[in-house]
Amino acid sequence: TDADHYYISYAQPAWGGAMGISWVQVGLGNITQTSKEVDARNEVKNLNVFNYFSNAYLLSYGRELNERVSIGLTAKYLTSDMFSIAGGQGYGYSVTPGILLKLRVGHNRLTVGAKVDELFNQQKWGTGTVEKVPPKLRLGLAYQLPNPGLFALDISQTIRSGYRPEFSGGYEWSSFAKAS
Repeated sequence: TDADHYYISYAQPAWGGAMGISWVQVGLGNITQTSKEVDARNEVKNLNVFNYFSNAYLLSYGRELNERVSIGLTAKYLTSDMFSIAGGQGYGYSVTPGILLKLRVGHNRLTVGAKVDELFNQQKWGTGTVEKVPPKLRLGLAYQLPNPGLFALDISQTIRSGYRPEFSGGYEWSSFAKAS
């Protein structure tokens, strides 16, 4: 199976902030649809070969409210198509809000960002099935240490029981002195 991924984006200042539009497509070719049951030799039967494409059209807006607080919102329109599969066409939407706080801790800077991926979302398929993805809370922290470093920590948690949080961390070192 061949996988293709395409992405294009454009952003510019607008209404006291910044606005962006994007398009993302993922495609898979030559996927074999097989039977649910196996035959006497314990093999599935090949029923069909199809292609799958998924598109996301995004509209984003972000704005700095003051020197310490910024907000943003991304709305997505989603389409999916499993060619040659009855009911394999779907469409839907998703909304993701976010906030960024810039704080001072002594002489150092602490930046805290939070967003809720897929806060409102659904995708409806040609079969009548409606899918909803559980929202995911993402929290990011960046702490500017005395030169030469920046420490970052990200925490993600799917907002549904049975999911464990995901943690990522990093440190950036720079040999260039930065002005505060």
